[in-house]
Amino acid sequence: MYLLHRGHTLLELLVAVVVTALIAAGGYSGLNAITRASEAHQQEVESLEAAQWLVTRLDRDLFHMVDRPVRDDSGEQPALLGDTAAMSLTHSGLANPLGQRRSNLQRVDWLISGKNIYRNTHPVLDGPANAGNAEFLLGDISMLSFEYLGSGKNWHSRWPAGSENGLPKAVRYRVQIEGFGMLERIVELPGVRS
Repeated sequence: MYLLHRGHTLLELLVAVVVTALIAAGGYSGLNAITRASEAHQQEVESLEAAQWLVTRLDRDLFHMVDRPVRDDSGEQPALLGDTAAMSLTHSGLANPLGQRRSNLQRVDWLISGKNIYRNTHPVLDGPANAGNAEFLLGDISMLSFEYLGSGKNWHSRWPAGSENGLPKAVRYRVQIEGFGMLERIVELPGVRS
């Protein structure tokens, strides 16, 4: 009774190693493609969240706008001072969780600088025009524009517009985000609804 021990030849071992390497390479390239797709999806989700945050903040500031002028170094400024590229407004609803003796009103500036949108909040309503805390909200912006609806149902590129003062009926804004598209919103202002 003879037991034959038969081993593998060198050629058989090389073929097995090559087949294993091909399977591993295919698995790695598939895993790499899934990882790249996941990262791209995550970037899109983050861009959408940032755009939604911008819209929420701007809508909230506009919705809580009040007709309270402010005074700065150059004199009295209207409650809403804006053109197509920037806007300053007074709004209510400033949180006061500690119950301090202060106003619930705040002055806010919205502006674009380079490809970034900033929201600048002032520590006090009546004070120096350049004092404030600028908060970066969104980058990769190719355009930000504001328009203001007057009493004659005409859109104006500046506010106050001509003989119209106080608050407009609505504010329309457009934001062009690179790789995302154009956002356009019309916010009807409280207190001036008809």
